[in-house]
Amino acid sequence: MKVKRKASNGRIAVSKHYFLDEFCHGEKPNPFQVMNIFALAAKLEAIGKEKGHMPVVSNCLVTPLRQSLLHMGYDAQLANAEAVEFWFDVEGVDPRHTSDRITL
Repeated sequence: MKVKRKASNGRIAVSKHYFLDEFCHGEKPNPFQVMNIFALAAKLEAIGKEKGHMPVVSNCLVTPLRQSLLHMGYDAQLANAEAVEFWFDVEGVDPRHTSDRITL
């Protein structure tokens, strides 16, 4: 696990195409969750390479409080950053119909 910080804006890269803040959405991950995010980012990179374009992260680290505020049912995998929900940004396709999920 190699952490790189972009000099221009301070974002932390977790893979070639993804940054930590894309998975956290303002939440503060603990070290265990950060390790999970690195693993999930690697899986997304593999999917993107296979499909020819990178998936867009919609949910990964969603705390129980945020889940209740969003009227989601409790999801332990999202609460622990053990899963990522994503979609492909394809022109003319509704992202609700292209969303998917991977877990550790």
